[in-house]
Amino acid sequence: MSLEQQIKAAKCCHENHPVDVEDFKKRVFQKLEKHKEWKARPSRVAFLKLASNTESSKRKQTFKKLSVMTTATAASLGVVIGAGMTSPGFAEALKQIPVVQSVFHMVGDDGLKLAHEKGIVSTIQKTATDSDITVTITEVFYDGAQISVGFMVESPDKLSDMHRLTKSIKINGTTPESWGTGGTIHPIDDYKAVGVINFSTSEPLPEKFQFDLSIQKIGDTRGDWSFSFPIVKNDATNQLFTPMVTKTYGDTTLILEKITFTVHSTELVGQIIQSGASHSAMFEVFEVTDDKGKELGLLSSSLGENKVDGEKVTARWKAIYQPVKELPKSITIRPATLEKVDLPAEIIKGLEIIVPIQKNR
Repeated sequence: MSLEQQIKAAKCCHENHPVDVEDFKKRVFQKLEKHKEWKARPSRVAFLKLASNTESSKRKQTFKKLSVMTTATAASLGVVIGAGMTSPGFAEALKQIPVVQSVFHMVGDDGLKLAHEKGIVSTIQKTATDSDITVTITEVFYDGAQISVGFMVESPDKLSDMHRLTKSIKINGTTPESWGTGGTIHPIDDYKAVGVINFSTSEPLPEKFQFDLSIQKIGDTRGDWSFSFPIVKNDATNQLFTPMVTKTYGDTTLILEKITFTVHSTELVGQIIQSGASHSAMFEVFEVTDDKGKELGLLSSSLGENKVDGEKVTARWKAIYQPVKELPKSITIRPATLEKVDLPAEIIKGLEIIVPIQKNR
């Protein structure tokens, strides 16, 4: 039974029973405060697989996605729903107690919570049920860098290994050539969970598009949970900088073309140019720090198709990092590796780029 069905059932069962609303509210919020004191569960860090089109043997693409599982809890919703199944007159009391309907607000990162507070997310509320498991897409947000989808999973039986979701996407009916996912999921109890999936593509997406999401497997359970809904880019609060900085060391040239600060992410776009003899870079990603030395966490990184021009090989790259709370005075970019292997100091220094960020542009 879905969340909305459970609430309706509770209303029907108890709507004619008297209830002390103030007493019920007091007891519910006491439970909420008690839940806040619980220790957060240990975080989980997972590398999620790349989904890419490999039809062209001449194309060299990599797309790697790092997903950090946050440790926030969804206790408030669990308390309200649990109380509703046992308290007389819950239907009337529920009208006076706000039920959290935004997954972004519950378990999203700081950027998604801010987007929710600003009212710039799109409500979806679409549901699909298969194999006795119900999936509800609650909301979506697209800032031009990545697509974030809030969802809820419910089942009459205990859900096992909910962190493993097998899924596919289409943009305007076509599967992107290279895309990756990350995100977070939190159990409310053994039968319900909420989470966020972040989708990134190596190629730019249009301002508006139809988004198709198909989930084929949840844990060990196969099924068909398919959704289709429109998405519109919301970049009203984005701040764009185009430094066009070039740095060369040895046979490698690094170009930083664009930096975009959004409420949900920090996006960097540029190119890597190497001599024909150096077909692969010694570094895979970039470390980004602000003027205070704070490192921005990497969310995703992609290296596009190689273009060969004589002895020169050029590849476009895009990297998405965690958002900044306020614009830094500058950011510093250095070559790095996902495995945190130390690169030679001369390479790091030779390709290091420091970009001043001027707020009044």
